[in-house]
Amino acid sequence: MIKVALITEGVTDQFVIKPIIENYFKDIDFKFNAIQPQIDETDKQDGFGGWVNVIKWCKSEDLKEVFVFNDFVVIQIDADVCQEYDVSNMEKGKVLENRELCEKIIEKLKSFILPVILEQYHEKIIFAIGVYSIECWLVPIIDVKHKKQNVLNCIDKLNKVLNSKKSGFINPKDKNNSNSRKIYHKLANKFKKKEIIDKLSKKNDGFECFVEQLNTNLKASKNFLR
Repeated sequence: MIKVALITEGVTDQFVIKPIIENYFKDIDFKFNAIQPQIDETDKQDGFGGWVNVIKWCKSEDLKEVFVFNDFVVIQIDADVCQEYDVSNMEKGKVLENRELCEKIIEKLKSFILPVILEQYHEKIIFAIGVYSIECWLVPIIDVKHKKQNVLNCIDKLNKVLNSKKSGFINPKDKNNSNSRKIYHKLANKFKKKEIIDKLSKKNDGFECFVEQLNTNLKASKNFLR
């Protein structure tokens, strides 16, 4: 069994990440440990979420203990507030390509981690960057015409299709409410096969980067366990 710790902005981000990992490697048993935010027995978020707490965990000395008791640590953050944690999406007066922005955010997150921890555990980190939000990973599930470069207002795009199908509504101000949690679960359950995940990941640079890390970091662990 591989133990994976989750440090994310919110519980719904964990709902997206877990089935991707589980279904990408169906022959491996995973145990997920919600570090930030924690969740209760009903899958409801227990405590505060947000990007600020993700950064706090990156900077914390307690992060070492997380690595000690887990095989991997997934660190998730969205790009929509990247300027708040000192990452600009502009360079020389031009907006960065989405892949460049993703890589820039990953480097910034690494810079927050204490050097002694990063040096020892860098191979155990998997970064999940929502470009510009993790909801952009979900849009292609219900919109086959979704283009890779369309990375803005993804919750609005999801809600437009969900409303047209009378499938509920994601409250962007309270994604932790019971209705929103159900929708995230339902959408993320579409990541049921490796082939589907590979295909959908091509629709967002952050998602694609995440899958690439699964194919390096986690696959290496898979081979080791065998």
